[in-house]
Amino acid sequence: MERRILLLEGEVRRGELLCRDEGCYLTCSVDVPVWAGGVKKVWLCGEGGGRVLLGTLVPEGGRFRLRRRLSHSSLRCCGVTRPARALVNPGPEGCPWHALSSLRLPDPALARALRAWPEGLWRRDGTRLLLRFPWRVGDEVPLMSLFCFARPRDGWWEVEVPDSAAPRKP
Repeated sequence: MERRILLLEGEVRRGELLCRDEGCYLTCSVDVPVWAGGVKKVWLCGEGGGRVLLGTLVPEGGRFRLRRRLSHSSLRCCGVTRPARALVNPGPEGCPWHALSSLRLPDPALARALRAWPEGLWRRDGTRLLLRFPWRVGDEVPLMSLFCFARPRDGWWEVEVPDSAAPRKP
């Protein structure tokens, strides 16, 4: 069975993502004209709000192309039971970010250290806990012990925390 879903960058429709059910797998493919802005990441989003990274669109001969085969079980683990849309380079609005003050962690030392950064944010992305801290050249790096796991992204340090530190909202 094939299904076409919208490929959106913000509110702009960039084309369609073709989802083909192949038994235990879902094959997703994109083949659209290139638009400005360089390399793009594509996320497959489920009806329930979960999402999974499909991959990177790279310009090839005037077109963006991507093909990815994922197992239905891995999609379920990320909260994508029924694909609803595909997002290109979604920012915090694609999956809500929360103030660090609302994050509950089983490790009290880590929780205290995180709350020392009032500008920090957190969110769940599938099975991952992501943390973000503002990043400016020359600024102190938050939580030096997590720095080896951090990557700069869109003006933020982004850190993925292991599943053992799953957040709980108050």
